[in-house]
Amino acid sequence: MTSWADTLTTYIEHANSQLQKGDRNGASIETAKAAELLFVEAKKAANTNMKKNLTLRATQLLETSLLLRGEIKKNLPDKQSHNKQQIPQKNNTKSQSQLEKDEEEKPIFSRGSTLAFTDVAGLVDVKNTLLQRIVLPFRFPDKLAIYGLTSGGGMLFYGPPGTGKTLLARAVAGELGLPFYLIKSSEILSQYYGQSTKNLAALFEQARNEPNGACIFFDEIDSLAKKRNDDTHGATLQVLTQLLQELDGVSGRRAKLVFLAATNTPWLLDEAILRPPRFCEKCYVPLPDEPARLAMFELGLKNCPVDSDLVFDELVEASEGLSGAEIINICERAKLIPFTEAIQTGKDRAVNNNDFKKAMQNIKPGINPNSLQKYKDW
Repeated sequence: MTSWADTLTTYIEHANSQLQKGDRNGASIETAKAAELLFVEAKKAANTNMKKNLTLRATQLLETSLLLRGEIKKNLPDKQSHNKQQIPQKNNTKSQSQLEKDEEEKPIFSRGSTLAFTDVAGLVDVKNTLLQRIVLPFRFPDKLAIYGLTSGGGMLFYGPPGTGKTLLARAVAGELGLPFYLIKSSEILSQYYGQSTKNLAALFEQARNEPNGACIFFDEIDSLAKKRNDDTHGATLQVLTQLLQELDGVSGRRAKLVFLAATNTPWLLDEAILRPPRFCEKCYVPLPDEPARLAMFELGLKNCPVDSDLVFDELVEASEGLSGAEIINICERAKLIPFTEAIQTGKDRAVNNNDFKKAMQNIKPGINPNSLQKYKDW
């Protein structure tokens, strides 16, 4: 089934094709279709920011459509039209590149939720490193000045999937009391040439305008900063260059920015981004050890009735080699069993040992030993 985003892309491609042929009227019709589609989707959007962004882009496309037809002119208010939206007069000699730029609005990045270190089970060594290198320097700027140190800078989390890298980033922002920007590559990368670098610049500009600083976290940073080679596309190189330039401005007391990133494939990263001060520290986030797994089971069963027959030590032993995300998923599966029974019978009961035995059936570690050794060697 074709999504509205695919349909939008088709309209834009058709408009560009018509314009290249010199058919401004045909390009105007396709652009108007794209604008109408976005207006419809804006009405459906439940998120306020999404509704606003879609409406803004639809309005820009509508202006472009009218511009292509040569119909934009200053509307003077009269009795019949004083309530109508006025379209500002544009220069009809705009180039195609300028028209394409008009189709992209400046992005607005939303803040994410934060945690505390106590909300993250295990990972004591990693949390101590974060405390020493990130949290304490921000909390005690006066002491930093005495010893000639600076706050800010970046830190890279690497390790197997599901080990809590994103949770750690949320916890850093929470411990510092900073706005938290969780950024996916899809929010930065654009089909329009040059727009990706603008998105990156807009993100860091928005973060720098936060009065007390901000914490930026890039999940899967390797999608933006892969190693350069002879086949690297020009647009990809532009994004990497822009990212490196932005990171060079993160360090220092005046920047008030913390840059965190995570990757499951650190060996794919470009060497330039790994150099200090872009990443002042690289933290391996391993699979949970026994104490961490125990804490995760306790966290997964928090605020849930637990039967006295449940032996946590057995759960810890049986879950060796599993990631934190896999352990939390097992807890959810175990709790669903008495939940379903309660709905069917009307009788509530606690989660017991049998529930976990069923929940852990056919569960195998998602990470093989060879992969783990690769992380350790890196």
